[in-house]
Amino acid sequence: MRVIAEGRFAAGGDGTSGWVADVVVGWAVIRGNARPGLDGPTPTETTVVDLVRQGLTNPQIAHLLFLSPRTVQTHVSHVFQKTGLRSRVEIAAVGAPG
Repeated sequence: MRVIAEGRFAAGGDGTSGWVADVVVGWAVIRGNARPGLDGPTPTETTVVDLVRQGLTNPQIAHLLFLSPRTVQTHVSHVFQKTGLRSRVEIAAVGAPG
């Protein structure tokens, strides 16, 4: 919510655009959870990962990206499939600095 209140609601508003998605996918590869034969995240999946990490809900992300909440859910599901992660909390934890 702070991200919205401060007007930093575009992906990468905290300077991490793309970096978080790379960390999420890289962590899945290291853990052995990455699914073979699947490409890396699409640009939209990267944006969605950044926004999930910032704590936005699917409806909030949908509003910001001019998508339906169901489309956002699909992007999040694709990230789960590609990385082997199982929850939004894991996405946030993997992308957290430190």
